[in-house]
Amino acid sequence: MNLRIVARGLRFPEGPIAMADGSVLLVEDATGRGPVIRGRIDLGRARIGGQFLARNATLEARSPIPVASAYTRWRPAGIALYGPRMSVGGETTLEGSCRVAGSIDLSMSELSNLSIGQGCSLRAPGHTALDLSNAEILSDVYLGRTVKVEGTTRLTGTRIHGKLTLKGAVLTAPEDDHCRAVGSHRRRCGPSGSAR
Repeated sequence: MNLRIVARGLRFPEGPIAMADGSVLLVEDATGRGPVIRGRIDLGRARIGGQFLARNATLEARSPIPVASAYTRWRPAGIALYGPRMSVGGETTLEGSCRVAGSIDLSMSELSNLSIGQGCSLRAPGHTALDLSNAEILSDVYLGRTVKVEGTTRLTGTRIHGKLTLKGAVLTAPEDDHCRAVGSHRRRCGPSGSAR
């Protein structure tokens, strides 16, 4: 296993840190200020033996790079957390007042669970906000009461071995102004994002 040091001198609870037990923590510092990450967290194919915890964090996706730019190679723009084929042995949790501006891509991942707590928000209006396509969740998927998701939540091919709880979550602004439910036909979304 190869590790690349991207920051030195961080100690829990001073900010984002990888723990010896294999956990990745994005948490507030000693003053209570949550981490702000502008750009993309790239965890594609990562193996996290412990938990992945983001608490009171702000994740902001980068803007698309102009085609006429000198840096024209393909880069996924609008993605705040890029984790396809990621594996997390412990809990995967967003809690506190996590704010994500951009997409969370966990397609084809294997997670022990996924919990997005009350007070969190995912904003990608007109795009995919949360992609769990073809993922395997070994326990529950939970979106807490009043979690706001602006954008599409993709569950195509997702295998959830526990409960899917969306009670009280507010889902709005999907990609094509349609809602899809597992095993159902296309339905038109109402202004609040609820299926009609």
